[in-house]
Parts: sequence; structure tokens; C-alpha cells
Amino acid sequence: MDAKIALKRLTTRATSAFEEASSARKSLTEALTAQGAYLDGRIDAVLVAEGKAKPWVELLKRIDRHGVREGLAKQRAESTEVLLQCGFSMSTSPVSNAARMADQDGLRRFLNATDTIEIDADETPALAG
Repeated sequence: MDAKIALKRLTTRATSAFEEASSARKSLTEALTAQGAYLDGRIDAVLVAEGKAKPWVELLKRIDRHGVREGLAKQRAESTEVLLQCGFSMSTSPVSNAARMADQDGLRRFLNATDTIEIDADETPALAG
């Protein structure tokens, strides 16, 4: 795949993840101002959405530094390494446990979403600054 097409696809996926996280945070913020609002589902939604967005944030930073092809390869390698190294140790904080699980799920989703993207070696533009 051409690097420009790959960059467009990757930034579209990243933007979607960022918008989902922003929407979840906004919903939680609004619920925090309402007396008696149920927060557990909204907190969970924020953790899940942020977990999905984190690898995309890192990917865009890597693309800016290394170009599309190398940035994607490095982010996929790091995501795989993190998943392989993580054990299932539990914290005394249920929120910390949920955040860790959401981060791991976000890495798995990122790897799945980028699995079929293969970028041609001849052109690797960085993000426009």
C-alpha cells in the first residue's frame, strides 16, 4: 500500500478513537454534575475509550518522528511486546485493574486494526506539521 493512503487510513482510525475518548470523557463530566447519576458505566466507558486511543496517540508520534512505515512497525512491535510481557497481577484498586485491562484490550484492538496494513518501502511521509 502506498504510504499516503496508509497515512490517511491510520489517521482516520486514530481520529475516530480520539473522538470516542472525548465523547466518553464529556459524558462522564456531565454525569459528575448531576445529583444521583450512575457513574460506573461512564467511568468504564472512559477507561475503555482511553485504552483504545493510547496506541493511536503513540503511533502518530512515531509517524511524525520516523515516517509512516517505520512508525507503524515500531508501534506494532512495542504493542506486541507490552502484551507479551504483561501478566495478570491484580491491584487492590478495582479502577486500576479495569484501566490496565482496558489498556491491554486497546493494544489488542490496535494490533488487529493494523494487521493487514503493509506499506511500500519506497515512500514514507511523516505527518504534516
